[in-house]
Amino acid sequence: MPEERCYLCDAIIIRNDQVVRHHGLMMHRQCYEEDIRKGR
Repeated sequence: MPEERCYLCDAIIIRNDQVVRHHGLMMHRQCYEEDIRKGR
């Protein structure tokens, strides 16, 4: 299985991480929420 990486922080996503899929991209929930707060 190829490793999945967070689109925002580029860290490897492991099984226990909370993730968000958005437009086909995989992100840690925490990274996604921080990005939203920054207003991107």
